[in-house]
This record gives sequence, structure tokens and C-alpha cells, in this order.
Amino acid sequence: MVDDQEDRLQLESDEIAALPLIQPLIERLRLRSFFAEAFGQPDARLKLPHIDAALLLVRNFVLSRHPLYGVSEWAKRFDPVWLELTAEQVALINDDRLGRLLDKLFSVDRRSLMTRIIVHMVEEFGIEMAR
Repeated sequence: MVDDQEDRLQLESDEIAALPLIQPLIERLRLRSFFAEAFGQPDARLKLPHIDAALLLVRNFVLSRHPLYGVSEWAKRFDPVWLELTAEQVALINDDRLGRLLDKLFSVDRRSLMTRIIVHMVEEFGIEMAR
């Protein structure tokens, strides 16, 4: 009887790293909405929307700073739920797709985007700006 139970048991290990700590910060900073405003109307042809790819890069920069060609393998280590993606979207991640995101980010008004994020951060966290 014990041997049958051992055969059915399987140990699974998932990596989550600091993603549970980063997600509330991303939400409080409202990065998804700020990226949505900056990128404008989403392109329906994109299988991985620019907003999701941008948030993936933010997570990668905060946790490990992989080069673009390494982000795909890095993302596959996590349950897609922690990256706010589907398994299909994780399979689509590659350096070309992320490069196109960076091209898009370069074409938006980055100064306004950063200003909105910083002003919101100062207000949200009560950061003293007197000094």
C-alpha cells in the first residue's frame, strides 16, 4: 500500500523569487495604467501586448537584469500567473518582440510618462521633496 502511494506522489518545485513583493508595488505605482496611457490604443495584432511586455521587463530589471535574449528563459522559470501572463504569452517572449517593445517605448513621450509615474509615486508614498 505504501509503495502505491509513493508512486502517485510527485514533488513539484516552483520559483517565485520576490515576485509577490514586487507585484503590490507595481499595483501601487499604477504602472499598468501609466503604460496604457503612454502606449495608446492597443494593437489588436499583437499576441503579447506592449503593456504586458513592459511590465515583464520591469520585473526582470528589478529581480535579475537579464539581457533581452535571456528574458525568455528567465520568464519560463515562473508560473505565468506571477508575471500576469498566460502560458501562451510566455512562450511568445523573445528578444525580437522585446526589442519592438523598446522601439515603441522610444517613440512615446517618455518624459511625460516618467513625470506622471514620479508625481504619482511622491503622492502615493508621501515622499518629502523639500530637500
